[in-house]
Amino acid sequence: MVITYKAGNRLVGENKLYYKVHTFTSSGTFEITAGTGDVEYLVIAGGAGGGGSVNNTVGSAGGGAGGYRTATLSRGLGSYTVTVGAGGAGGGTSGANGTDGSDSVFDTITSDGGGGGGGSSGFTGSGEVGNTGGSGGGSGRLQSGAAGTSGQGYAGGDGTTGAYYAGGGGGGSAAVGSNAVSSAPGYGSGGAGGAGTSSSITGTAVIRAGGGGGGGHYAGGAAGSGGAGAGTNNSSGDDGLPATANTGSGGGGCSYNGNNSGGAGGSGIVIVKYHSSDINATGGTVTEIDDGSAAKPTADGTLVNNSTFTETDTGKEYILNYGQWTEKNQPSQSSIVELLGDHSEPLNQRMVECFLLRYPPYNTFVTVNVAGSGHTSVTQDAIDGGLRLTTSGSSGDRIALCIQDTPHAWVNTYSSEFIWVVKTDNHANSFTDAGISDTVNTSLSAGKSVYFRIQQANTNIYLSTNNGSVNTSTSTGVATDTNYHAYKGVCTSSAIDGFVDGIKRVTQTSNRPNESAAAPNMMVAATGATAVWGETNYCEVYNT
Repeated sequence: MVITYKAGNRLVGENKLYYKVHTFTSSGTFEITAGTGDVEYLVIAGGAGGGGSVNNTVGSAGGGAGGYRTATLSRGLGSYTVTVGAGGAGGGTSGANGTDGSDSVFDTITSDGGGGGGGSSGFTGSGEVGNTGGSGGGSGRLQSGAAGTSGQGYAGGDGTTGAYYAGGGGGGSAAVGSNAVSSAPGYGSGGAGGAGTSSSITGTAVIRAGGGGGGGHYAGGAAGSGGAGAGTNNSSGDDGLPATANTGSGGGGCSYNGNNSGGAGGSGIVIVKYHSSDINATGGTVTEIDDGSAAKPTADGTLVNNSTFTETDTGKEYILNYGQWTEKNQPSQSSIVELLGDHSEPLNQRMVECFLLRYPPYNTFVTVNVAGSGHTSVTQDAIDGGLRLTTSGSSGDRIALCIQDTPHAWVNTYSSEFIWVVKTDNHANSFTDAGISDTVNTSLSAGKSVYFRIQQANTNIYLSTNNGSVNTSTSTGVATDTNYHAYKGVCTSSAIDGFVDGIKRVTQTSNRPNESAAAPNMMVAATGATAVWGETNYCEVYNT
């Protein structure tokens, strides 16, 4: 690529690379929609609860942390199951062990739930042995701590020996739980929980999966680092403290000044990270972090995918998408591929094609809903080159753009395709429809129609069908925003497939039109009191 520098129009460029991080705090699906490459994962199971105690008994033990696994896998297109394990409940006032945490899963990787802390059921007898798990639970008086799972966590601590009354700390992902302290004053202190492990997979160092502290007669054990719960002592008479949610840490044990319960374990978490130049994916909460490479173009001027440059006089930013520079917030690379791809094979009868709509066909016309109380208009956007439909924002105000090609005025909704490139204003009290309808009016949903509905209040983009009496809308799973996107509908005799930016997102089989539609339509409508707009940059419709 050759860049010519002109006075007043300088460019500032860099290789702007980043990682994408998908964080799951509840179960879901991680779906790779494009590319193949290395995927780094962090899978932490639910932490276990601390043990419970009965009045006038020895102290109970801390719960073990959930199993902690992190490494890298090579993955390609497909959907991968994500399960986030729940934290275990604390042992109750009967002196039972804490409940184990639940397993967390990413694809083939399973981390084991933490082992429950040992309970206490007798003043002179032995406490309970903790449960094994990702990290082992601590144990009560005269018992050895439970084992953890190799490669996932460590063992819990031992209870006191002799005439002392305290439980061991739960095992952590980075260290064993400490043994209870068998010494005066006060007949012993609970063991500290094992330490958690620090990870920077999200771009910031965070410690997770620590063990819960054991309960003691004199003092409760400290919580392991990473959000675990501390143990309590005899004088406080409190339940063990709970662990923080989505840390996979163990809950604290309790002591015997009343009937007390152990603290609950924290739920787990699954985090997936990959390089933006390799993979595109969906699922969970997505964030981006700089990959730290301040790499400059190579000697021959080669730039890698996702490199950017900025026009210093206009502030416009451009991004390199697989060899082609595009302005940010314009149609994505997948949209461009969709638009410029070869459609000649199935194209038997083209209904309309308006690239950028800079000079619409002579027979393009616009209809305005007379029921709308505010001003509506259609103007050409000088910046992006599309046609902008604007309403005043009065509730019920709407405007529709209908594009017709007179020689071929009908589109077969059983065998046709349509493509729109549209962006909208992202306002909650508005919607934009883009598709084909059998009526030339401003209420597309009233007639037989197929369209995409873009409405911020509904969070996601919907593919809608209407057979003239019943409307069905199905979410594509793609969130709305203010950028251009390509929406493609492929109509067949049995279904309508909806594509967003070249990727099939949903199949609609309900309430499909059973006859031809009149023309492509785009409508912008206000359902609240704020002015709204939608803009179309491309439209193509043809029978196959």
